[in-house]
Amino acid sequence: MRKSGSDSASIVAKLTRGTQVTVYSESKGWAKIKANGKDGYVNTKYLSASKPGSGSTAATPVKTTTKYVNVSTGSLNMRKSGKATASIVAILSKGTKVTVYSESNGWAKIKANGKDGYVSTKYLSATKPGTGSTAVTPEKTTTKYVNV
Repeated sequence: MRKSGSDSASIVAKLTRGTQVTVYSESKGWAKIKANGKDGYVNTKYLSASKPGSGSTAATPVKTTTKYVNVSTGSLNMRKSGKATASIVAILSKGTKVTVYSESNGWAKIKANGKDGYVSTKYLSATKPGTGSTAVTPEKTTTKYVNV
């Protein structure tokens, strides 16, 4: 793992085959990653979506997006499933940071405060309410494995 996306960049850490890494972005054959608590870059040819030797041939990388609860008044009910009648798992206040796993039919599968559930997508925003920020790029990560 190198300090920048170059073969001549200094080495930050050595990663063994099968090490799980979080990929922040990929560009020009290099991936910006986090592994073992350190940030750095690796050549994308040494990464795979499935763990080497796991027998899995096509693991789908998990892509998440960070969003925020944005209700005008009150709070937001996080539900057990993507239905307005589903039981309530938790009650989220405005500005709560959530991890969005997927969105479908107006519902988002999320994790908030350590719990998994579903909320209506109309009450989520990419920016934290009240921060005055108009355009924040949501953080997207992918899990991959070192495959050398």
